[in-house]
Amino acid sequence: MSQENDQRPFYMSGYGEVSPQFPNMNAPVEFNLTLTNSSNHSYKIKAIEPIFSKEVKALLHDKSIMFLEQKRLNKNSELDFVGQFQMDTSDYSEKGIEKLRPFISNVRIIYDNDKEIILNTLNISR
Repeated sequence: MSQENDQRPFYMSGYGEVSPQFPNMNAPVEFNLTLTNSSNHSYKIKAIEPIFSKEVKALLHDKSIMFLEQKRLNKNSELDFVGQFQMDTSDYSEKGIEKLRPFISNVRIIYDNDKEIILNTLNISR
């Protein structure tokens, strides 16, 4: 989480993924995240881009996934985001699918005048 001398403009305070645990050619994966802004500055969020491991990226139906959001993250507030993508897990067992999790390892946020920050989903408590 953010500390007093942290230089990040905002941070991710929550993250989750929901997907079928059984092999599926068109497995829908829904993710949600909460961006928290504890600063005294507002930001214009332009886009959210999930970042995947090579193994997961090879299973995606669409290799480039970006969600254009155009939302305002006001000072001392939070914004919730929900996105969905599909992947082919048909060649994996249930245990194999579980080993791929989390499917999204980082999230790239584009904000204000094309500034960006990459937030890690692996350190978020679930």
